[in-house]
Amino acid sequence: MLVNEKVRVLHAPVIIANQSVILANALRKCGVGAVSLQYYHQENRYSADINVYDGNNLLKQTLVRLSVFLRVVNSFDIYHFHFAETLLPLFFDLPILKLLGKKIVFEYHGSEIRPPFKYSNDYKLLTKIKITLNQLRIKIFARLFADAEVVTTPDLLAYAPSAKFIPAAIDDYWLSFSIKIPNKRGKAIIIHAPTSRKIKGSSYLILAIEKLQKEGLQVELDLVEELPLKEIRIHFERADIAVDQLLIGWYGLFAAEMMALGKPVVCYVQDDLKKYAPGLPIVSVNTGNLVEVLRKLVKDVKMRETLGRRGPQFVREFHSSEVVARRFIELYKKL
Repeated sequence: MLVNEKVRVLHAPVIIANQSVILANALRKCGVGAVSLQYYHQENRYSADINVYDGNNLLKQTLVRLSVFLRVVNSFDIYHFHFAETLLPLFFDLPILKLLGKKIVFEYHGSEIRPPFKYSNDYKLLTKIKITLNQLRIKIFARLFADAEVVTTPDLLAYAPSAKFIPAAIDDYWLSFSIKIPNKRGKAIIIHAPTSRKIKGSSYLILAIEKLQKEGLQVELDLVEELPLKEIRIHFERADIAVDQLLIGWYGLFAAEMMALGKPVVCYVQDDLKKYAPGLPIVSVNTGNLVEVLRKLVKDVKMRETLGRRGPQFVREFHSSEVVARRFIELYKKL
């Protein structure tokens, strides 16, 4: 497919970590006619180009979504769906789009195809069965109708082996600040911003911090959850060390944002996945050596400075919105 300003791409119908909005904006800057659309039924942190309130009951949601589908079905060439959701319930739109000759992309962000019970034993059997069946349904419909599948982290390739890895795009907002390399001595602030404490392994970090404090180290845990963007920025900038997930095997957007700000990042990165990000300036840990690694970073200010300085350039080359958008343009050309 020839990709230019005449090619129209819809990113829909949900916003995960602001990805559909960031990508649509970046694609437009690259000359592609891209639009972001989201359905929402509660207060949300992000705003798409098109925001559709679809209510809180199934009947209203179905009618609203059908109306939206009828309005946009002939308006785009590529339908880029996020989080394994589409414009109509139960993927009813997919066969129609295929019959009309439209191209379909599924972009996976995590829990829609990654079994959460792999990292927690708190799920009941019936819940596990429900999740497993839903993820199987997603995979079946993707195989039948998607022209391409994409994962934002390479650990997800285990659940979508035919997908292509394209990293998440960071908002240019995080690359616009003057870098403040953490070089202070005294109390070290360790920041952690989990979207799910269970999946991110937050309990291990809390125990590690408590152990370091009992040893007499001057260390403080800043646990950031569900805060407005302006407040998040304040927390991010004052941090000395960032800890991302400790169980999954790859880093998330939080780690990329912290690297962009020049902060040293600690995260569990699987050895077999490191090839996907050469030069990744992250200290890889596991639950067994977390205390040891944090102890060293808290004491070694120079090590924190060195790691922090490597982060912004890596993010510009690997996660900047333009870089990621151009990778998607290459993908679109092959559809």
